[in-house]
Amino acid sequence: MASEQEAPPKTLELYEISVTPTKERVNTLRWMRDHPGEKGLSFTTIQGEDRHFTYTVNRDEVRYTERNSNSLPGHIPGHIRLMHDKKLNRTVIAKGSIKAVQAGWWLLGQITQETHFTAADQHPNIATVYDIASDAEGQPYMIMEYLPNGTVEQWMKEDHEITEIARLINQISLAVEHVNHVRKLVYADMKPLNVGLDEFWIPKLIDFELAAPLDSNGEAQSSPGGTPNYAAPEQLKTGIMTVRTDVYSLAATVFSILTLPCSDLDV
Repeated sequence: MASEQEAPPKTLELYEISVTPTKERVNTLRWMRDHPGEKGLSFTTIQGEDRHFTYTVNRDEVRYTERNSNSLPGHIPGHIRLMHDKKLNRTVIAKGSIKAVQAGWWLLGQITQETHFTAADQHPNIATVYDIASDAEGQPYMIMEYLPNGTVEQWMKEDHEITEIARLINQISLAVEHVNHVRKLVYADMKPLNVGLDEFWIPKLIDFELAAPLDSNGEAQSSPGGTPNYAAPEQLKTGIMTVRTDVYSLAATVFSILTLPCSDLDV
């Protein structure tokens, strides 16, 4: 999706939604043409079942209001917003479907699919998803926990004791193991930037945008790509991934933590 120029993001307000299951495929052009004005959500479960829902936006009262994102550590892309949950009086993160990938270009993601992959089978080292909300136009956002201590990419620039580093690496490894062997997914984007730190400095995986389910042969398919210097060769070349793909990226992440960022290295 192209735009002539990137406009500054507007102050965001999000509303609760009412969701109704449907057997109709709401992600098709025909459904959208036959149901003008209606909104739909869809995702495929890890087990391969398609789920479809219609939803309405409850515009009577704003649930989430945007806070000053300058308090967020590091550079934060425009599709991720710092929000205040008025009902529960807590700070949360809202992640939208549309993000800028370069000047004048936008990418439309599948936020409901990412929400499902992130929320399935909770783990203490994976960020918690609270909700799906919508803006006034019906654009969905994933609502997840706020991790106030930034990312491991920022954390690793400071000096740390060996025991602290070992504990963090162990917790990240347990999260990846859970993704691979319990959720039956390839995470596909393991790197220091995708590990957030909560108020107690507990590391948590935060981005399941590239995650893909493993089939009965232990393989997952996606478009070739990933983060250079962290992605495994087969992910970059073919898009056919296995658990070993995440092991490679985890090893690159650990190497990065113990030495220096992989962007400075030829790996």
